[in-house]
Amino acid sequence: MPIIKIDNLCKSYRLNGGYFHALQGISARIEHGSFVTIVGKSGCGKTTLLKILCGLKTPSEGSFSFLKEDGSPSAAKIGVVFQEARLMPWMTVEKNMAFGMDKKLSKDEAHETLESSLQMLNLQKFRKAYPSQISGGMAQRVALGRTLCANPDVILMDEPFGALDAFTRRNLQKELTEIFLDQAKTIIFVTHDVDEATYLGQRVLVMEEGTITADLPVDLPYPRATLSETFFRIREEILSAILLDDEFKK
Repeated sequence: MPIIKIDNLCKSYRLNGGYFHALQGISARIEHGSFVTIVGKSGCGKTTLLKILCGLKTPSEGSFSFLKEDGSPSAAKIGVVFQEARLMPWMTVEKNMAFGMDKKLSKDEAHETLESSLQMLNLQKFRKAYPSQISGGMAQRVALGRTLCANPDVILMDEPFGALDAFTRRNLQKELTEIFLDQAKTIIFVTHDVDEATYLGQRVLVMEEGTITADLPVDLPYPRATLSETFFRIREEILSAILLDDEFKK
């Protein structure tokens, strides 16, 4: 799996006769097989960064690259999970999941990949259901399964659990950490929820007005006890890093 190197990434838009700077000199290095959460208030540039990394937007300045361990360029297959599941309503659960699968796989390999993802996400009983027949949380499971079936090197997730109820959200968070531990994918997960960032990430990047203002490690084993003293301490460190920017602006 590749290392992601982000170097002085900037993105600006024309706005009301001037420029709006969505990203201002973002630099970071994300090791392969790591789980990084990006947290910050709405409009801080989180989603813009993800859209650049997956090729939906072009940076105004700077660059990003995928590298091998020796520093040489590497190809990378990117998978994206959005806040909305974006399933095709005319396809069943299993057909939605198989849609982006590598066409080079043999019939047996494709079947094994699909079955593994259905089982991992507890969707076997709903494989013949259509999107209109399943819940929002289940639809997000299908969206994640579609990404996993494509076998990407890097998974980018843009607030995928943000519209779900608290119970469903926590269940999907647990399932995601199990997938991460099982498959060791590189995951970059955008959220505005500090608890979610702490619960999921091995490392938390705090963003404010298009810049990274803090880069904090989360030294907690999985699965994480959300009521532990260490969890609360790390959560408060992240929250303080976010609120510190507001203090300086006063």
